[in-house]
Amino acid sequence: MSETARVEKICGTAFMNQAVSLELGVYGLALRGWLGSPTLLRRQADCQYFFVNQRMVKDRILNHVIKTAYQEQLGKDEGTYPSYVLYLQIDPSEVDVNVHPTKQEVRFSQPRHIHDFISKGVGEALGQYLESDPAGKMEYNSPKRQATDAVISPVLTNVPVMVKAQRYALIEDEEGVTVCDLQKGKESLLKTYFMELWGRVLTKNLLFAQMISLPEATLLDDEVVARLNDIGYWVKVQSHQLMVLAVPLISMHTNPCEYLPALITEKVIRQEKISICEWLARHLSMQCLQSMDHETFTWLLDTWMKNGNQTAWRHYSHVEFEQLIALPSGV
Repeated sequence: MSETARVEKICGTAFMNQAVSLELGVYGLALRGWLGSPTLLRRQADCQYFFVNQRMVKDRILNHVIKTAYQEQLGKDEGTYPSYVLYLQIDPSEVDVNVHPTKQEVRFSQPRHIHDFISKGVGEALGQYLESDPAGKMEYNSPKRQATDAVISPVLTNVPVMVKAQRYALIEDEEGVTVCDLQKGKESLLKTYFMELWGRVLTKNLLFAQMISLPEATLLDDEVVARLNDIGYWVKVQSHQLMVLAVPLISMHTNPCEYLPALITEKVIRQEKISICEWLARHLSMQCLQSMDHETFTWLLDTWMKNGNQTAWRHYSHVEFEQLIALPSGV
């Protein structure tokens, strides 16, 4: 009997017919399986199966992580429970299965890293489901979900034309043209990006993990790992080294070894959210803005200007803009 057939036999045909598939992997971690459709939320937690290295476990914290991901994406009621069958593959040295006589409970060496990884996988799979299922979007269009969609799927309704050059972005609407100096506004723009997407920054897995060595006195605890995850850096702690597994998508052309050590050793990573975003914006290059796709960049500019950042852009009427770019006669 195939794996799919076994799951269908245990969870039912309705579960398999409407299940949301999930598959996510980074260095040393893999998560796959099926999530119950939002239309199959249950009144009791009787269809929740989680396996770690092919061993079924019952862990209240893992269940809470998955339930929270459902709540954040779907805005579901507190009195309902998701159904799922998930398989987590992890280095055996990173998990202790001997914490309970029945071996149904586990202890991870880096629990926050694992929980964030699971939350990311479940959240992204449910998010993709909502994007592809209009009925699901209508049924679970909560205020919280609307706020998330505004960030992840930014759309400018009043900007028909936007051109991004090496240094300037030109945005044309019915009233004229807005010129943004990206070099002058780089730090403010990147700060806005990380502030707005805190905890859900789009990431890019590295083909080869990068190792960062830190002084022995550096404290690398769950707080540091969690904060790095919040700004899009997925890491694994190995003694006094950080193994960087993924980086923010917009910074994939930078070298994290050049700036992450200072972010950690100068203890900026333990400061407030705004301080971390400001520091990172100063140390990343303008190439991060150049690497953004059109939709994300348009959303960022719109959000940035609405937040009152007026030092690096100016609006011209169509007549003023034509005069601005007019070439001298005879050229």
